[in-house]
Amino acid sequence: YLLFEGTLPEGDYGAGEVIVWDYGEFEVVGPTGHDAAVALDEGVLQFALHGTKLRGEWAIIRTRMGGGKRENWLLQKMQDEFAQADYDPETEPASALSGKVPRRAR
Repeated sequence: YLLFEGTLPEGDYGAGEVIVWDYGEFEVVGPTGHDAAVALDEGVLQFALHGTKLRGEWAIIRTRMGGGKRENWLLQKMQDEFAQADYDPETEPASALSGKVPRRAR
């Protein structure tokens, strides 16, 4: 699905309209020696996105929020030159490839 835009049939996983909202490169950063598997096992993966919309450093952090036994993961935008407290991704609904706006976002 890397470059796929279109409609997945009802009953299929992810059924509905599909666009490529963003694209770019991913880079593991932080103290894990650039080993994503080790970082995930340890519960914190720090990474940088070099996309057309999302840029800068992020972290995925394992939590046990709510006291449950199930693993939960928190996605956090790190404070860097790309951090914008008032950023709302819903203001940029168009595909990064085609410019198409999904019906549900119109």
